[in-house]
Amino acid sequence: MPDIPIEFERVMMNGWKATQTEVVGAMNDRKVAILRLILAASALLIAYIDPFGPGRWVPLAFAANALYGTIVYAIARRKETFPKPVIFLLIWIDVVVYSMLVWLSSGNNNSIVIFFFYCFTILVACTRLGAGQGLAVATGCAFFYLAANYVSARPASVDWSQTAPPSAYLILLGFIFSHWSAAESRVKGRLALLKELSLTANPRLGVDRTAGLFMARVLDFFRAHTCTVAQFDPETVQYQLRRATHLRSQSGTQVVPTSNTANQILSALPRAAVAMWTGGGWRRTPSYRVADPVTRTVSDQTADDGTSMAHWLKAQSFMAVPLRRHETFRGYLCVGASRANAFKIDDALFLSQVADQITPVLEHIRLVDHLASDAADEERRRIARSIHDRIIQPYLGLQIGLKAVHQFIQPEVQAGNPPSPEKWRSMISALESLIAMTRDGVAELRQYVYGLRRSTGDRHVLVDAITRYASKFETATGIHVTVVDRIEQLEIQDRLSADLFQMAAEALSNVHRHTTATAVTLFLEIGANGTVILRVENENTTQAEQHKFMPGSISDRSGALGGRTDVAVQEGRTVVRVEIPL
Repeated sequence: MPDIPIEFERVMMNGWKATQTEVVGAMNDRKVAILRLILAASALLIAYIDPFGPGRWVPLAFAANALYGTIVYAIARRKETFPKPVIFLLIWIDVVVYSMLVWLSSGNNNSIVIFFFYCFTILVACTRLGAGQGLAVATGCAFFYLAANYVSARPASVDWSQTAPPSAYLILLGFIFSHWSAAESRVKGRLALLKELSLTANPRLGVDRTAGLFMARVLDFFRAHTCTVAQFDPETVQYQLRRATHLRSQSGTQVVPTSNTANQILSALPRAAVAMWTGGGWRRTPSYRVADPVTRTVSDQTADDGTSMAHWLKAQSFMAVPLRRHETFRGYLCVGASRANAFKIDDALFLSQVADQITPVLEHIRLVDHLASDAADEERRRIARSIHDRIIQPYLGLQIGLKAVHQFIQPEVQAGNPPSPEKWRSMISALESLIAMTRDGVAELRQYVYGLRRSTGDRHVLVDAITRYASKFETATGIHVTVVDRIEQLEIQDRLSADLFQMAAEALSNVHRHTTATAVTLFLEIGANGTVILRVENENTTQAEQHKFMPGSISDRSGALGGRTDVAVQEGRTVVRVEIPL
């Protein structure tokens, strides 16, 4: 398990990538500097209350310690966090300074007080540098404490019965603090991993890429050599395998072929408990343990039950946890290492939490993929229906018209007689109708093809579409329509453009059906806080038109887009205002 917590930086299109940097906790370097200054001031106060030892250097040493604490605090006021080398240097300066104070105050009660200052240094080393460095600083404090008492006692002999126990206490205290720091770092690292896994999910990456990122991160966190995800398919009663190794951490993006042997080995694992196996070695027997993730009860199993799984994973140690979703078995997550005793039962229980975090994410992405595939199939069927109704049918009409013209002149052609002027005029009229029909069919076909093209998000696409519709609306109804474009270079997505067009068409339809207005003005504007506004104004000439109403279709459509619809009825004018966030 890592001793240093994890901090994350976002990487575009690659989920979240872990970087081995320290997470700033509740005790940052500025607060440490404040405590250091308080200790220095208290030492100076205690030395003042309890008279100094002999020599003029004693008061100067305590004053210099207070000045040193003040300088460090002044620097920390401007920079809250120090680099690791600076923290390392400050800690060992503290050790040397406190040892000098012990040396100068030897034989005085102040030396007993200063002894407890070492505890502060050991605690800071454990929390800021890690458990290993904290234990090393504790050993250094014990050595410097012995050295300070030995030098100050010369030429007299040192009373080791009074000096040795405090040094041993310092080492013991460092051992306790280091274990506490390691446990805290382990918890922070686990919480950071769970956070990272939840943020790694990106439906655009797909199931394969997301599963590969998860497996690579699990390999790195547990310092494992192999990670296998076995997803159970209830239809075929087979497992789909993904396997990543420390040499090929990205290989988990691909599904590897499975075999009957793998299915038999995986079927022997418990489906409601976590399993951990440790291989045997020199003076060590293999062990196979199973734990309930809910009650956390652990039971020992026959070691041979996990041997076949270990051989299949090619590992000396492995953990296997079930993948479950809504109390339904989905497969297994297996992590193996080439070293014995690589994992503890606590690691296996945490891996179960990781599995609970991964499973719903993969299920969600798989569901999104299925929905996207179904939507694509439905869109293809819709296009097929549109081609049949809007393309094939007009051409069938053209074919029927040509056959009619052919049958109209066929008798004269077969008889060798030229058609009469009346038939020529009828034939020309029929051909003109067919030409008009063809022209309308080609125009409709072009409009349909242009509609299939993906919009670039340019606002001119929306404005031009509304302007063309307004022109046709004016020709058909006699209501004069004015389109005012005030959205400048605003980029609007395809779906929003289609919805705004539909709302504009619905608003014009409402004016025609429910009012006697002869003119209407349609505004496209930019609103505050990044919104687009569609505003439709028309005159109301009768008393019945001056009551306030709410267009249901427009209101429902704007609400689905997170916007709102307002209607203002004023003297001689009605304003429908739709505001949609971008």
